[in-house]
Amino acid sequence: MKPETRNRLIKAIGYPLFFLIALLLFIDWTFPSSLLKHRVVEALENATGGKVEILKFKAGLFGASMENISVLIPSSKPGGKSIPLMIDNLDLSPKFGALFRGAAGAAVHARLAGGEMDGAAEVSRSGTEIKTDIRQIDLSRLPIIAAKTGIPFTGKIGGNLAFRAAPEAAKNSGVLVLKGEGLVMGPGAIEARELEALGGKFNVPQTTLGALEGDVEIQGEKALVKEFRTSGGDASLSVDGSLNLNYKNFGQSAANLNLRLNIEQAYLSKNATMSGLMMLLRSNPMTQKYSPGPTQIAVGMSGLLNRPAWLPATAAAPKPPGK
Repeated sequence: MKPETRNRLIKAIGYPLFFLIALLLFIDWTFPSSLLKHRVVEALENATGGKVEILKFKAGLFGASMENISVLIPSSKPGGKSIPLMIDNLDLSPKFGALFRGAAGAAVHARLAGGEMDGAAEVSRSGTEIKTDIRQIDLSRLPIIAAKTGIPFTGKIGGNLAFRAAPEAAKNSGVLVLKGEGLVMGPGAIEARELEALGGKFNVPQTTLGALEGDVEIQGEKALVKEFRTSGGDASLSVDGSLNLNYKNFGQSAANLNLRLNIEQAYLSKNATMSGLMMLLRSNPMTQKYSPGPTQIAVGMSGLLNRPAWLPATAAAPKPPGK
């Protein structure tokens, strides 16, 4: 190539490219990050129902980065303390490729509770597609579990979600898969008016549950528990049933679930606390309906998730074909 031709190409391509880069950098540096921060805080507060504070926020044309995000979730008990949730880091970035599909998209990466989460969402006229992947979340760093159930849990949990929100909620669909390892529950206490015969609460000693396998299918406004069970511990926990979902306020979703705890006889023999609790549960006419066998506790959960009622468990739901 002749020097004259090369110089003309450099001018024809280089100058416009330089000004384009300069324009993008200018937009990035002058991006209205305060407005975006307000929108992010508003979205997080709507999603969690709590008060959100972001200590460090940086945004530009190519995304936003946040650190030390504090979420205070209000207690469901009158006068109760707010429940803290800390997110170490949250990165948001646009998916420019979605524009070629006639959609708007964003990707997210977060670090919280000792684990990580990656996700992506695309919004189009036909609906919203959401995919998330969660890895190695430490349950001991999620105080909301103990605050809501009365029983702390430790161990690691992960999984993935694929969800499609249609213009009509009745046409929503999705699948949630959960995996857990080293799960331990307790010590703690379940408080409920149905346990009045036991002083209004049932004390649960520390119990190893082992590994978790979970599979939930979302069909419209209902979530069906296809599989949820633990194995390899002092006791095995299984859940069957369904939820009638409230997409605007998850706590207002209606539960129709059965929780079954099958305790290993060897564990009962060496754990006087658990053995004594089972004897107490089965000897009281008001509570023996919650224990169908000498090593079993079976409880039905109905009503709203944030104000559940506890009843004797119904017959186990049949497993879907192929399970």
